[in-house]
Amino acid sequence: GSGKTTLLRQVVDRIVADPKSFGFQAGPTGVEWSAAEENWSATDLVGGQTIDGAELRFRPGRVLSAVAAGRWLIIDEVNRADMDRIFGGLLTWLSGQDVTLGAVSPSIGSPQVELGWSGTATCSVENAALLTTPETGAGPVRYLAGTEWRLLGTYNALDAQRVFRFGHALGRRFLRVP
Repeated sequence: GSGKTTLLRQVVDRIVADPKSFGFQAGPTGVEWSAAEENWSATDLVGGQTIDGAELRFRPGRVLSAVAAGRWLIIDEVNRADMDRIFGGLLTWLSGQDVTLGAVSPSIGSPQVELGWSGTATCSVENAALLTTPETGAGPVRYLAGTEWRLLGTYNALDAQRVFRFGHALGRRFLRVP
């Protein structure tokens, strides 16, 4: 009701239309919007093992899917989910370090899934085919966010008593625009 989402949409639309005017080389290929939900887990946000038919397999979550597509991720009403609980390895990743998110499958020697930074403006995924056809001893599957990749969110501080708060460790990794 305060216009946060509308304002963010306008800003992001302008960046996508003319990234160079905002200091980006290429800007995002697009944007993925997602509204936070109270029942979110790390698997929903980042990714993790889930049942695929009769097998356990790693399924990319919202962050990995956005990185793979080269799209920015925007989480609307981010404080509607317990982000301190579900961010997990993203806290380390947002500080510039690579993280291992788990194995593609529970099989011994299954490739690992990693999240890192590419050092270039664009995003990429290495060995993505291993997610559907894992080879023992192969991999890892590496999601690499480009230097221009962004995770944005809206947060209503006035609702802070009715929803989840950001802890200091998570909050310091984001720029807050009042």
